[in-house]
Amino acid sequence: MPLDLLLDLPEHERTQTLSVNDFVRQTQERTADAYALAREHLRVATERRKASYDIKAKDVEFHVGDWVWY
Repeated sequence: MPLDLLLDLPEHERTQTLSVNDFVRQTQERTADAYALAREHLRVATERRKASYDIKAKDVEFHVGDWVWY
């Protein structure tokens, strides 16, 4: 970040230098964690929506000759 060039890095970031391989590994791990968290939240939301839909859903039986909306 250009501001870091002007003001220098904060103390806690100065001592923490990562190699390129470590940076890539750390970024992959963070991305995988974020993806897993998003997937879990989507699963919970899907179950909640399904439960809400199932409450309102009614079994309907059609017979030959019944008028239906097509």
